[in-house]
Amino acid sequence: MLIFILLLVFIARITYSIILLPCIISRHFHKQGIRGPSYHLIKGNSDEIRGMFAEVQSKPMGLCHDIVHRVCPSYHRWAPLYGKTVLSWYGSKPRLIMSNPVIIKEVLLKTGELFEKLNPNPSLKRFYGEGILFSKGKKWTIYRSIASHAFKMERSKVKSLLFYRVEQCRVANSYG
Repeated sequence: MLIFILLLVFIARITYSIILLPCIISRHFHKQGIRGPSYHLIKGNSDEIRGMFAEVQSKPMGLCHDIVHRVCPSYHRWAPLYGKTVLSWYGSKPRLIMSNPVIIKEVLLKTGELFEKLNPNPSLKRFYGEGILFSKGKKWTIYRSIASHAFKMERSKVKSLLFYRVEQCRVANSYG
């Protein structure tokens, strides 16, 4: 009897996470005007995205700066259909693809508080280490506060003036 109840709970949890929860999330975003390709059981849109990448990689790249269709073919195809913010699925987990700079800035500033970062590929994590790129939560907040001082406008002005003077001296030494 206990095994039957445990099996029933296990099946209910899987049904909820694979079928019901994606439908609830999709309905929630649809009410806000965010749409995207439909959810497919277990795989989400992974096969469709993989197919788009394979299609793009099979063609030669032209000599132009318009690379969105090669870097993110899913967004290139879905943005005209669903709008600038697209809801896609990686398995049963939702992913928002955004292009609005205001929203992107908000996400980048609030990551670790309101927005969760994706878990990196283990080989990428070994390559880049445990820095600001892959840290989360309080650790990310500490790293960001340290790094933000390097990009303040006053320091950028001083650095640009310094770079200008160094280049001026280098050019004078090369040609003079």
